[in-house]
Amino acid sequence: NLEKEKQKLISTLGSVQERVEATDKTEQVKESVLKWINEAEKLVEEVENLETEIETNGSCFKGQCSIGKRYNQSKKVQQKIESLINLNKNGQFETISFPAPIPGSEYLYPGNIVYFKSTQNASDQILEALRDDSINLIGLHGMGGSGKTILVKAVGNKAKAMNLFDRVVLATVSQTPDIKEIQKEIAELMGLKFSEGNKASRAIRISLGLQSKERILVILDDVWAKL
Repeated sequence: NLEKEKQKLISTLGSVQERVEATDKTEQVKESVLKWINEAEKLVEEVENLETEIETNGSCFKGQCSIGKRYNQSKKVQQKIESLINLNKNGQFETISFPAPIPGSEYLYPGNIVYFKSTQNASDQILEALRDDSINLIGLHGMGGSGKTILVKAVGNKAKAMNLFDRVVLATVSQTPDIKEIQKEIAELMGLKFSEGNKASRAIRISLGLQSKERILVILDDVWAKL
């Protein structure tokens, strides 16, 4: 029975590990699944050590058998069989992963930027303002197509790399703002989930999220009027 239950667990372990390896980059494996894999590997190793112990020390010597030793080994075997059965039952996962957290603006603009002198001056001024704790709102304006969006994404990446912020989130406002869509963009990049349907309640949840211990830089792009 010990060997039979061990092979069952090894089979389940192999199946779970295959599912973990097949998980794509958009999914994150659950901590409980990784913990189960470690426990299963450890238990299989313990059972194999016990089997070796029984094979080596469990036989009779010159017709003399240690009843006490055999009894203790039998108890160990029974305990391991129960552990194998229970762990195998716990390894029948319906799902092993969940959607991975969405990265911040560094994913949206991973490349380098070549600065003109005027762009470099603007970048330096924004970073200087970001370092100033007395400033909580910065505006960048210019003609359409002048590279404002690329600039703010690059500055956001740099500010995070310089450890000025823990997280950088970006939402597009546009000429005809959709408040719920803007809230959704910000919330997803902050890792927040809405249970509320109305805009006011969602705004409160975002506000509470922004007051967390994390330092969060919010970039609102393509703003045409007071929001």
